[in-house]
Amino acid sequence: MSHGIQEFDRGCVWGTTWHRIPSYVTQDKPVSIEQAREVLDFPVSKRPLFFTDADDNVHEVDAWALVRDDHNTCIVPSVGSRFEVVPNVDVLNVVQREVLDPNPNLDIESVGTLFNGATSFVNLKLKEFQVKGDESQTLSRLMYYNPLGLGCYRVGAHNVRIVCNNTLKMATDEAVVNGSLTRYPHVRSSRANIAQRLVDLAAVMSGVEENVELMNHLASQPVVAETLRLFLDTWLPMSLDTPESASSHLEKMRMATTDEFAASDYMDPATGHSKYGLLQAATYVVDHMPATKVTDDGAMAWDCLVGGRMERKVQALNILQHLG
Repeated sequence: MSHGIQEFDRGCVWGTTWHRIPSYVTQDKPVSIEQAREVLDFPVSKRPLFFTDADDNVHEVDAWALVRDDHNTCIVPSVGSRFEVVPNVDVLNVVQREVLDPNPNLDIESVGTLFNGATSFVNLKLKEFQVKGDESQTLSRLMYYNPLGLGCYRVGAHNVRIVCNNTLKMATDEAVVNGSLTRYPHVRSSRANIAQRLVDLAAVMSGVEENVELMNHLASQPVVAETLRLFLDTWLPMSLDTPESASSHLEKMRMATTDEFAASDYMDPATGHSKYGLLQAATYVVDHMPATKVTDDGAMAWDCLVGGRMERKVQALNILQHLG
């Protein structure tokens, strides 16, 4: 089954699921930590493997199977000697203490197991907000999951509702593309590493939410031709001394920003032609203009979140705040 939900799997989802499998309970509110703990709390043990030779002698080999003890079923045929079974609830408890409790803007959107518990996932959702007049929504998610026997723990940022194996793959692919996917081996220290990575990603991705009041203020300030000219001259300054290569790139960015600002078809006219609309145009251009140094798509996307491209977007915001 492509959705990966088998006989002993369970889940809890805020919202609906496309597969409508009864073992994945749906509800109209965030998943509580108690519900998540109930889904993930099942025993797994690491048991040695053997083989019988031609003389019926039994020999132990350097491999172990992972067995789900509550159903006495093998969920992973073979792992190596370094693999350490860390209960899923142990990781969840650290995430609760280090990530969820200090960050009330994060909710558990879904939690579940797949392939009879061989994979387990927790998907976190940043609270939504919307700037007045902007039809698009900023909605971000963080996930961590544990693919027993199929590699390391994985942590990443994405924008997918995870309710099955299909959507888990989609979220993973998105995290790979945006450069946020991180892997941690199955050792006890990974609990703290997973929690810290989620904290770091949440801090980056919730920064805009903390400025909702500022965004609404910018949306109330119209931009006229002179304002646009002053913004571009300050944000993307050009002079006779600017090298030709840099001048060409800056001119392309100025033209692209002007064109994107003129379009703004996902906002109402007043918001689209405000300082907020100009900020969105500048942000779009920074995120989508061809890179001059960074050629890897994942590295470029992460640069948009925390690197040089992010700094350019912050610069645009600062200019617009003080521009008369």
